[in-house]
Amino acid sequence: MHTKNKFEWCLKKGKEGGHGLIEVKPDLKEAKYHIEKAIYNLKVTESNINLGYSDWAISSAFYAMYHAVLALLYKIGYESTNQECSIHAIEHFILTKKIDLDVRYIKMIDPDVENSIIKLRERFQYGTETTIDKETLALVKDNAKEFVEKFQELL
Repeated sequence: MHTKNKFEWCLKKGKEGGHGLIEVKPDLKEAKYHIEKAIYNLKVTESNINLGYSDWAISSAFYAMYHAVLALLYKIGYESTNQECSIHAIEHFILTKKIDLDVRYIKMIDPDVENSIIKLRERFQYGTETTIDKETLALVKDNAKEFVEKFQELL
């Protein structure tokens, strides 16, 4: 489905009371809380790596990135109750020039991209694997840090 269509579908779902996007007054206070949660989750990622819990490091890295997405949505004036809608909304705002962000950041978290953080999180959260190779784990950690820092700049 095209990004604009996905965005409109998410808005429709939100208006109907389902899991989607809801247009709200921009809320910098809520944005700040979400970026703080993103930074907290980066620390949890580091702790999980140090403890040898790479599966949980993947999950906490994803949530660091996702809370950064939510922070930016609140700044723009949207509330989301759906992960895919949140990601597609940011992609929509990049394509419509509402935000100045390289689309590569969306590729890091996009559920339609193989080996994105959301795909890895689903694999490790719902599967039985508990370890991942060190190179991939280091990349996940570095991407999450860069992602959160970039979104923090946009706030």
